[in-house]
Amino acid sequence: MRQSLYLDTNLWNMLCDQSVVPEDLVTRIRAHAWELVFSPHIRYELARTFRSPRLDAKERAQLLFSYLARYVALNIRCVKQIPDLLREEVRHVCKEISKIECFYQDEFYEREAGEIRKLAAENIDVGNNRVLDFRGKQVSEFREASPGRTAMWREHAEYDAQTTLEEFMEFGLRKFGQRCLMKHVSQFFPDLADKHLRQIGRKLLSAPRYRLSQALVRGDIYLDWRCFHERGIAKDTSDDCFHIENAAYCDAYATADAGQEKYANEILLKTRVRIYDRTTPLMEWLTSAAIAK
Repeated sequence: MRQSLYLDTNLWNMLCDQSVVPEDLVTRIRAHAWELVFSPHIRYELARTFRSPRLDAKERAQLLFSYLARYVALNIRCVKQIPDLLREEVRHVCKEISKIECFYQDEFYEREAGEIRKLAAENIDVGNNRVLDFRGKQVSEFREASPGRTAMWREHAEYDAQTTLEEFMEFGLRKFGQRCLMKHVSQFFPDLADKHLRQIGRKLLSAPRYRLSQALVRGDIYLDWRCFHERGIAKDTSDDCFHIENAAYCDAYATADAGQEKYANEILLKTRVRIYDRTTPLMEWLTSAAIAK
């Protein structure tokens, strides 16, 4: 079975800028028994280009989606978005399904492919605009809530400027991990009683096989660590965490952002993190260092 390599948005941009031929890259990756992976979150981030203030924003966005559409035509994998992955895990832990399907198949894959083709044709419909507005609102609300999150943590932990991410992660998981996951699960299963939410949260966090649940909670604690140390939450920080969490079921996660390395490795327990060196041609790096054991 081929292993999976999830690419951050910055690498899709670089592949396009370096004029890497999709057919050549996919062929070489598959020759190593790997598959490239994208996600609906990639579509969201690339679609933001349409709203960029740069003069050539529409042309740039159309170019990026036309480029990505060539990979989709080659049937590269599409990992399910985070809510769908969490639903899979909850249904599995409740024994409603026998295994977790982490990639979209058949009509669900075609639905995502169709959205990419529409954007390549500069067809930004109501649905895509709604997603852009919703995610933008989520990011703004989270940043606005940062002072409150800082105060909450200061109530439960004595502030120490020397507290490392690793130490904070261990404390956060022990103190708030289950409660944090229960909040996520309740968003998609609002009819579940607190008793069942607690049981589900405990089971999901006690079994490493539930990779998305583990990543979700660890991603939240990382963001709270930044708040705890009164470090700003940049506009792209929560989106970066979305990518990292979305890659939880992939074998490797690759990005050109060196700043992600430390916290990506804290969020992802089983997925290998690969940082592009920006010197090797991207095609060569993806078919060598990115997929190395």
